Amino acid sequence: MDGAIFRMHEDLRTPLKPRSRLQRLWENRPTPATAAWIVTLAALGGAVAWGLMTPPPKAPDVVATAEIRPVDPLPVASTGKAAEENGTETGETVTGTPATKKREESPRLKILSVPQGDEGAATGSTNSHVPDVEALPRSPEEARRQRFALLGLPADTPLVRAPVRDLTEQSPSGPLPKVARNGRKPWQAYGRPVPKDVLLSDRPKVAIVIGGLGLNSKTTQRAIRELPGVITLAFAPHAKSLQTRINMARRAGHEVLLQVPMEPWGYPEVNPGPKTLLASAGKRQTLSALHWFMGRATGYVGLVNYSGQKFLSEGPALSHVLHEVKRRGLLFLDDGSAAKSLSPELAMVIGLPPLAATVRLDVDRDPFAIQARLAELEERAARKGRAIGIGNAFPETLEALQDWLSGLQRRIDIVPLSAMPKLKGKG
Repeated sequence: MDGAIFRMHEDLRTPLKPRSRLQRLWENRPTPATAAWIVTLAALGGAVAWGLMTPPPKAPDVVATAEIRPVDPLPVASTGKAAEENGTETGETVTGTPATKKREESPRLKILSVPQGDEGAATGSTNSHVPDVEALPRSPEEARRQRFALLGLPADTPLVRAPVRDLTEQSPSGPLPKVARNGRKPWQAYGRPVPKDVLLSDRPKVAIVIGGLGLNSKTTQRAIRELPGVITLAFAPHAKSLQTRINMARRAGHEVLLQVPMEPWGYPEVNPGPKTLLASAGKRQTLSALHWFMGRATGYVGLVNYSGQKFLSEGPALSHVLHEVKRRGLLFLDDGSAAKSLSPELAMVIGLPPLAATVRLDVDRDPFAIQARLAELEERAARKGRAIGIGNAFPETLEALQDWLSGLQRRIDIVPLSAMPKLKGKG
């Protein structure tokens, strides 16, 4: 204790040392807020000084000059009295200076005039490269109708809603088609109407059937949307939502067929699917399987074989099917794949229209091969008066078919399959 008191007295007697400059500056340092203001003001001052010291940009040096001349007015095709009163002809533009008029008489621009007698052309009207806003399609369906109208194809209208009560029989297999009491047949009711002048015209008639639909949703929708309604569509019976797909096709104007799997050569290694109609089966078994297929949906005009090279060559088995097809007021189309098919001969004996495809479009899926087959179909129709082509909904087939339709120029009439029995004359 005495030692501590002694040291305290010594400290009091020790003289004070002067503080250094660094210590005084540290004790008088500004607060953080003051330092922030000083830095901000310094930055603003520096920016202002930099702006004042920067010289203004120099004007660019002139490299070249060019004279901009007035653009010639666009020539306008005109017809009618207005052109005569102004002393102009089609393709001539009235201007105010001789120099401009001389330029307009130059043959550099050739304007096509409206053909005389063209439908929709009014006297005194003018052509314009700007499309009429009112004429633009307002929906995909309207664009579809306009595209087919340019090809000379009839407008697509929804077909009669199926099923029609008088043409339907309820069964354990589902709704089956039947002939109405007044004699009206399902193929007549569910078929696509054809104008009488088309049926009576001398132009060759072609019916085209595109099959394999219903199994692939994207392919089915594309065929329904892109093909005109005069093209008949055939649906696989094993497809899911089959009735929905058929209704969609009929709303777009397509009449439809139902594909029926039949026994091919090499069965069962080559198998078209469940419940295939077998050549060795009896009448009861054959009709039971046939009714199962027919009860899957309604609204079809007839049946078309899927495979079936062996079945179509067996008279007894095939006759059971054709008799039932006739009894229920349907059509039957032979797809032409069986070289020894008896369907045309048996159909005539039974009293059915003998319908058989004369050209198979896409045995070879090469686009050039499909185009060649379409040309063959057209040539066949020109010689015989009518022809039936059948293909599948392959992308190559759909594209080739659309190209072919766009180049027809009304050389032939495209009709639905149900129009074939209504045609008279050669065939």
